Amino acid sequence: DKGLSDNDPKQLGLGYSYNLSKRTAVYANYVNIKNSRLGTYNFLTSGHTPTAGGTGSAVQAGISHSF
Repeated sequence: DKGLSDNDPKQLGLGYSYNLSKRTAVYANYVNIKNSRLGTYNFLTSGHTPTAGGTGSAVQAGISHSF
């Protein structure tokens, strides 16, 4: 965000998926958001909002199976 507010957020995301079989996979994701100045960028699905100028992290892991 280099607009008038110049909040300049930074985000790092990593994800991995491993197929256990043709129909089953395990996965893991990690994301880190660092807000600068008055930025309040957040994680869309978690409802967690790091404070203005703060940092937040989220981890997601699971198993997926197709029937």
